Amino acid sequence: MNKKMLEQTMALIEQTAQLLRGLIQQTEEEPCFPDCFPDDVDTKLIITDFPGKGRTAHLMESISGMEITDIAEFAFRDSKLEHIDIPCTVERIGKGAFSNEHLTRITVDEGNQYFVAIDGVLFKKHETTYFGDKLILFAYPPGKKDDVYFIPDFVDEIAPMAFMWCRHLKRVVIPKGVRHIRESAFYGGYALQVIDVSEDNPNYVSPGGVLYDKAMTTLLAYPSCRVQSARTYKIPYGVRRIGDAAVACTANLTNLVVPETIVSIGELVGEAVMMRIHCADDSYAREFFGKNMPDEIFNKILRYNKSITVKEEEDGAMVSPV
Repeated sequence: MNKKMLEQTMALIEQTAQLLRGLIQQTEEEPCFPDCFPDDVDTKLIITDFPGKGRTAHLMESISGMEITDIAEFAFRDSKLEHIDIPCTVERIGKGAFSNEHLTRITVDEGNQYFVAIDGVLFKKHETTYFGDKLILFAYPPGKKDDVYFIPDFVDEIAPMAFMWCRHLKRVVIPKGVRHIRESAFYGGYALQVIDVSEDNPNYVSPGGVLYDKAMTTLLAYPSCRVQSARTYKIPYGVRRIGDAAVACTANLTNLVVPETIVSIGELVGEAVMMRIHCADDSYAREFFGKNMPDEIFNKILRYNKSITVKEEEDGAMVSPV
């Protein structure tokens, strides 16, 4: 498709979109005509944004003869949709696409070969039959009003940002069959207090409701609203990495004690928090937070000192000021 034809096609898409928006603006339930861009293949489209005002969006399979095959990262973040219905043509969805706190339900056309929805939760099918009937938990609707979610036994992987912006979910139970939990899976889980991993899971553990890999070398998720007797958390000695967004958007955490064994810290760690970081002067953590936090925040950081002492509890992870 040459440049002139592409411009004509885009103009037609915009004209049609404006017409439909004008006709359906006042309806409670509307067919979705979102903002789209052509992808590298001229006959396919990517949803990049949703400007509609309805509560339910039935995504269209095609626009002007071009199939909608992709949904971009954070595409529906700014919408107020409560229900999104995904057509059979969608093959790929970016992380955080459904991070809209109003969303309570996701449905998928039965003919879709890549995704499936069960009880309003979106799952992704594996690309090969090697994994059998196992599925990837891809997106939990942020506005879904259950306060506990037992991840089904057929799930073997949890995708990045799968629980993003969940405002009601307080507890997530992970079964023994989950093999992979991608970093930032629980990022932005505003109400999350506890992550419970089955004792039979060979890959992950959750001492005190905090998620780690089985070897306790990577901190994967500190629940944003974890309830604790002290507002300080001590990462156990021996942990080597703080995963992407593992400690972010926390509501009840005032102090984070980082051991000298930490040699890697992922993206978004410390985002949207005003906690103090306690670490040794010559540690990796001291260097990392010095480079990655704005000066006005870093200047408030309390480096390691003897005013913090370990308060032994069952999880071995709590500390409190003297």
